[in-house]
Amino acid sequence: MENTVTLDREWIDLMKEARDQGFTKEEIIEFLKNPAAKLNALYTSQIASS
Repeated sequence: MENTVTLDREWIDLMKEARDQGFTKEEIIEFLKNPAAKLNALYTSQIASS
């Protein structure tokens, strides 16, 4: 039995863009585990700095 994986081109491009923006693999994984918490933290930090 052959193990194959089919990856979506858009998903690959999105991950490359995140990496190009300076996100680490660990940061991407952490975001994917709990996106709401990460977005809330980002939003809160932006409000505090303005």
